[in-house]
Amino acid sequence: MKKKQVYVFVRCETKHCDNNFKLLKIPRILAGKQTCQICKYVMKMVKVNKDIEVVENKKTKNKRKITHFFKNLNINKLLSILDNWKPELVYDLAEKITKCVKGYNEINDEEEHFRNYLAPLIFSGEFFLKLKPHFKIISCYDCIMYEEALWNDAFVLYCSKDKKYRLINTEKKSNMHDAVFILDTITEKNYKKISNKHEYYMKILDKYVEKEYDYMFEDKRIDDDFFKAKHPPYYKPIKSLILPKSYYQSYHKEALVLDHVEKDLNEVTEVYSGKYKLGKKHGYGTIKYKSGDIYKGEFKYDLFDGIGEYIWEDGLRYKGDWKNGKMNGEGTLLHPSGEKYSGEFKDDKKNGKGYYINPNGTTYEGEYKNDVVHGKGKFIDAVGKVIEGTFKNGKFVK
Repeated sequence: MKKKQVYVFVRCETKHCDNNFKLLKIPRILAGKQTCQICKYVMKMVKVNKDIEVVENKKTKNKRKITHFFKNLNINKLLSILDNWKPELVYDLAEKITKCVKGYNEINDEEEHFRNYLAPLIFSGEFFLKLKPHFKIISCYDCIMYEEALWNDAFVLYCSKDKKYRLINTEKKSNMHDAVFILDTITEKNYKKISNKHEYYMKILDKYVEKEYDYMFEDKRIDDDFFKAKHPPYYKPIKSLILPKSYYQSYHKEALVLDHVEKDLNEVTEVYSGKYKLGKKHGYGTIKYKSGDIYKGEFKYDLFDGIGEYIWEDGLRYKGDWKNGKMNGEGTLLHPSGEKYSGEFKDDKKNGKGYYINPNGTTYEGEYKNDVVHGKGKFIDAVGKVIEGTFKNGKFVK
């Protein structure tokens, strides 16, 4: 009787090979001998879960994630996000945009390479240019406050679908907490009424700078030409904000080579035990996800709502109040490293008053906003040095 052929997966792990990270299914007998067709180095055998193995057998195995993403992005859903956008991190915007793509998933992208790749596309405006003919960039501006530490980029975006012009500004920081602001949205009809469009947008941008950084202008201890006096204009027009292709090839190569993976719609992703109401999870219950995450607590019509504890597969855990499926109210977030935050939350982020302690002895007690220290607070470092006063966007002000 003929023996059944056993197959394994291998991949090229040569750093700069175009075939890098792409899986290849081969007979086990060739493992350790199979060479990459491009760089000719021996390919390394890797363990692959069943989800990926099923997908590799589908006709979609050579379809790039980036191709699927832009081909299946719903423009109406994207516009809805832009119309309801509140200033948040650019990575939060990238996450919300992925939900506008039919069939998008991160089964083969646990480290979120693709979402990180979207961030510079968004703040440079190139993301929208990939969605022609729906979008067009009219003009670009930049404002450098501290070189390589704090600066702003902005562009005017026109959408032919809803006939609106949007002024999008990104506040960039060296700590990677880049935030996106939509400073102005006007209809095509009102846009045409503006006689001096350059002056119109410069006034909006200058007003934003003076309002957002007013405390820096008033702080006489800041020895910097930009903040020594209020002297607009702060922005200057530039030709383009588009980053070179070499930037993405250097910093986001993993995202560029990711394959699109179809979801198995018949796959069991969760196991629930608890109370129901009208066919929905309602009352106390426990849910275990395929990822290893566990939630124990109260539900309200399928959403976490009330008191509950969520334990992530990596050991991170939250215990406290939930509302509409998100951490809302008071609770405690404990990291596997021993870091601990106890305080107020809003929509899964630290917001309000809280207390943070690090195993190294560092503590902070005070106010938070959008996951960073913001407002009045007291910081004590590992050697006992005390910094008390006002913080803004994670930085001590005065």
